[in-house]
Amino acid sequence: MAAAEAERLAEIETQKTADELASRQASAEAMKELKERLEREGAKSSDVQISLIWNNYNDLDIHVVCPSGERIHGGNRHSQCGGELDVDANVKPATKKPVENVVWPEGKAPGGVYRAYVHHYKKHKKRRAKDPTPFKVIVNAGGNLSEYEAKLSAGDPIKLICEFTLEPPEERARMALEAQAKLEGLESGDLDATELIEQMDETKTEVHATNEPEIDPLAALMEEDEN
Repeated sequence: MAAAEAERLAEIETQKTADELASRQASAEAMKELKERLEREGAKSSDVQISLIWNNYNDLDIHVVCPSGERIHGGNRHSQCGGELDVDANVKPATKKPVENVVWPEGKAPGGVYRAYVHHYKKHKKRRAKDPTPFKVIVNAGGNLSEYEAKLSAGDPIKLICEFTLEPPEERARMALEAQAKLEGLESGDLDATELIEQMDETKTEVHATNEPEIDPLAALMEEDEN
């Protein structure tokens, strides 16, 4: 067990420089299928959630590295930051429609960088499940829904699926309240759609200005030449 865990850690370290998979907005079909499987297992849902689904009896595992560096997986189902693997599927070949699910309490996931991986842990030969095993990972990153697809076979190294960054909970709550207030303003007529667009443009300009370098790069080069 310790040797296997050391191997996973080494693979994850190697995968840090790998390219994440291309994402697309989660489809209605994928969300419907995920919802049915989560309900079947009595699993939780929230504003920060990473779910894995596939369609055979093989044992695939989701691994999530939290902003703190702690890893949530079958051997560590609860993290110090409140994350939980609440469904660990097909340790034994129980279902042809499995789901694994990592979730945080609503509004409580810490800010920072998250990384999701998938590992093909075991091919259950008695069920004659074939490889490679196609799978989907569906991510809810603070309300932004993304879907990823890939395939793995038994013996393949763990695979980096995606990486995303969350704002701190307080900032996410503030942004949600602001968005709700703007929506209510539009519905009541207190806020004009054109005015809202202008406000958004002003915000983009402010962000751009904040990111501008304080020193003129050309002036800096000239100073270096003079020295």
